[in-house]
Amino acid sequence: MPPPATTAPSHSSAFGPTTSAPASRPSRRAKRGEFGRRIALIGACVFLLLWLATWLHDDSDASFRESGHVVTQSDDGDGDVTVASTTPHSPPRFVLYRMIGNDIPPLQCAGQLYENTLYALQHEPRRLAGCRRVWVVNNVVNETAERRVVRALKAHGYGDEDIIVRRVNYTHVAQLPHDQWGAAVSAQNEARNAMLEHGRAAGVRWILPWDGNQFVTREAWHRIVAAADRYEAQGITVFKVAMVKVQSLQQPAWLNASSLFRHIRPHAPGQWESQVAFRNDSSHHFKQGVAYGEANKLEALIRICGSGCYWHWPELLKALHLLQQPPSWAPCREFFADTGECGCQAVIGRDYHERKVSVRTALQCGYSVRLWYHPCPGVDIEWAFRSTAYRTELRAQGRELFQEQIRAAMARQGVVPAMGKADGGEL
Repeated sequence: MPPPATTAPSHSSAFGPTTSAPASRPSRRAKRGEFGRRIALIGACVFLLLWLATWLHDDSDASFRESGHVVTQSDDGDGDVTVASTTPHSPPRFVLYRMIGNDIPPLQCAGQLYENTLYALQHEPRRLAGCRRVWVVNNVVNETAERRVVRALKAHGYGDEDIIVRRVNYTHVAQLPHDQWGAAVSAQNEARNAMLEHGRAAGVRWILPWDGNQFVTREAWHRIVAAADRYEAQGITVFKVAMVKVQSLQQPAWLNASSLFRHIRPHAPGQWESQVAFRNDSSHHFKQGVAYGEANKLEALIRICGSGCYWHWPELLKALHLLQQPPSWAPCREFFADTGECGCQAVIGRDYHERKVSVRTALQCGYSVRLWYHPCPGVDIEWAFRSTAYRTELRAQGRELFQEQIRAAMARQGVVPAMGKADGGEL
C-alpha cells in the first residue's frame, strides 16, 4: 500500500488559506546580499569605534577649561599680562601662542592680521596632537579691529581662556618721546615673555611663543613634535622652527591642513627668521625694550645660540650692539645646507639667494608658513622680499603712520601726550 501523500501545512490569512512552499537552499544572489550586509555592518561598527576614540582622546587644543585649567590675567600697568592662578590638572604637552598686533602700512595694509588669522582659523587642522592654541591680541590701537578679530576667534570655538588681550597703557606712552611710541605700543618682546610666563605657569612642557600670521599644517606639526621628542631625549631645552614666507596670496588649493611641504615650497621658497620652541624649564627670555625693526627676536637667538648665529649679517648687528652678547649653545641651525640638523651655524641669510630651505631639513625640524603681507597699493612686494634697504624705507613710512594711529587712540581715550621729542627707540 503506498504511503499517504504529504501536503504542506496550510495557514490562514486575510486572503484565505495559504500553503507554505517547501524549504529551498538560498540562492547565490541572496548569499552575496547577506555578505554585503555583514560587511556594511562591520564597517559601520569600525567607523563608530574610531569616532568614539577620536572624541574621547584628548589630544587636541582643548581650552584650559577642558584641560582643567582656569587662568586669570591682570594688567600690571604697563600693558603686560600676568598669570594670577591655574588649577593643577594635566596640561597638554604643547601650547602654540600667536601674536596678533597692529598692521603697519604700507608693507602690511590695514586688515592683514585679521585676514591671515581668519585664514588660519578656516584652513589649519582642527586638532594639533598634544597641543592647544592660544591667541594673544597685542596692544591693538584700533578698537574696532581688536573687536573684529576677537569675534572671529570666538566664532571658531575659542573661549576667553584661549584669548589673551593685552591693551596699551596710554597714560604711560604719552609721557614718552614721540619716536618711542611705536616701540612701547608694539612691545613684541614683552608679549613673547608674557607667553613664556603663561605657558610655564600652566605647566606646559613646550611653549611656542610665535609671531602672528603663522600657519601650521598637519605635516609641519608632526615634524615639530618629532623634533621636540628628539631634543627632549637629549636634554635640550630650546630649538628653532624654520619659517617660510609665501610670495603671493595664499590659496586653499596649496595651503591647507593636509598640504605637504613639497607642495608649499614653490609658493614659499625662501627661509626667513625662525620661530622658536622653549621647554618650560628653560631660563631663556626675550630682551624687553628692543623695538620692532631692531632685530628684537634675533637678539634672543644670538644670546641662545652664540657666535655662529650672526655671520651673515655682522654690520647691522654691530650697529645694534648685539655682537657683545654672551653666547651659550642650543640646536638651532638654519636650513640653508641639507644637513638634517637644527643646529646653530647661521640664523638668517639676508641675501635673497641664500634663503634656501631643503625639503629634508624642513621635515627633520619642522616649519611654519608666514602668510601673505597684503601690501598696500604701490608697494613693490618682490623688491621688498629682495631688498633690506627697501623694507627699511617702508618701515620708516610705517613708523610715521603708526604714530598718527597712536595719537588718534590717545585722543579717543582723552589722554594728552607730553610735548617734545628726543632720540630713542624705533618701531
